[in-house]
Parts: sequence; C-alpha cells; structure tokens
Amino acid sequence: MASNEPTIASTVVAANSTKSAWDAPHTTYVNLSQTQVFSLRDEHARVIKDSFSFTEYIHTIQSLSDKLAIVGSPISNPKLNVKILSGLGPEFQEISVAIRAHDTDSSYEKFFEKLLDHDLFIRHEDVEKLSSPITAVAAKSNTNNHNTCRQSNNSQQWRHNSHTNTPPQ
Repeated sequence: MASNEPTIASTVVAANSTKSAWDAPHTTYVNLSQTQVFSLRDEHARVIKDSFSFTEYIHTIQSLSDKLAIVGSPISNPKLNVKILSGLGPEFQEISVAIRAHDTDSSYEKFFEKLLDHDLFIRHEDVEKLSSPITAVAAKSNTNNHNTCRQSNNSQQWRHNSHTNTPPQ
C-alpha cells in the first residue's frame, strides 16, 4: 500500500478483496475522457528535472506513466527512457550520450540504475568541489595571519629599537 501513488491509494483502500483492489484504479481512471488522457500525456511530456532531485524527477515521470497505463495509454520502455533522458539537465549529458549510443533496448531497471549511479557520482563531485575551496581559504587565511603577526612583531621591534637607538636585529 505504501508504494501506491496517493491518488490511487485512496481508491484501493476501500476495496474489500484483492481483485477489487486490483480493479479499482482501472475503473476509476478508465472513464477519463480523451481530453484528460491528452492532458496526462501533455503533463508527462513537459516534466523536466530542473528543480527536482533526480529521484523526485523519476518518480514524477513514473507516476504519470502508471496513470497513463491505467487509462489504456501505456508508454513503452524505449519511449519512457527517451523521455527521461530528454528531461535531464546538462550534468547528465555525457551519460545520456553513452546510453543513446550503446543501450538500444535496455530494461527500465538497468536504465534507472545507470542514471542513479551517475546522479550519485555528480553529487559526490559537487561535495568535493565545495570542500576544496573552503580548505584553500582557511589555509590562505592562516598564512596571511602568520605574515601579519610577523610584520607586526617586526614593526614593534623596529619601534623599540628606534627609541633605544640600537640597531635592528
């Protein structure tokens, strides 16, 4: 039950048998007008990763694909894969080109796995990029503080020596 889309889950909860739970989403969505099917297809076509996390993006596309399948307008795996690739941002360009060139008929699960691995790789690189400048700034800051202290000590020694008329050491 937890894996069901919230809108579908509400139709399944009231079912009193496994068969009626299985049939409930179909009867709920099969009566959609052709306009509503076009609307679902349009919404599906317009989904892009943009501000979604990778998993939210995939979940949204998969949810809409499931709704389309329920109403009798399923999307084939190859078309679903192309849709997913076309909605990803430039950070997925390299993996997208590789998948398009080599994976002609990959299952959705393998396809999803490759993209998820690439998303993890990107996030790992982003963390490394963020941590490197902070370390460099801290190191630079300590060097500047050390030089400032040394200059300050030299200035104080020079002032002390100029008051006592002794040559600087």
